[in-house]
Amino acid sequence: MTAEQVIVLKEAAEDLAQGIDFYEIQKKELGTYFFDALMADFESLKISAGIHPHAPSPMLHAPCPLRYAPTPTPSPMPHA
Repeated sequence: MTAEQVIVLKEAAEDLAQGIDFYEIQKKELGTYFFDALMADFESLKISAGIHPHAPSPMLHAPCPLRYAPTPTPSPMPHA
């Protein structure tokens, strides 16, 4: 599978524009850097689209990086 197009919903485009504005307020040219980083991520989909294992949930499309993986919750101890 290859990614020929990335479709960005109107709502997502508005969020990205707000992100660019937010970073530009923090520091001049940081908004441009943020936008360039997003475009690089989209471009990387041309290479990496479809190589990740499918997640069990339809809402998850890529594996969670190990450093952000949730900590397993211990099972409750059975009462004696």
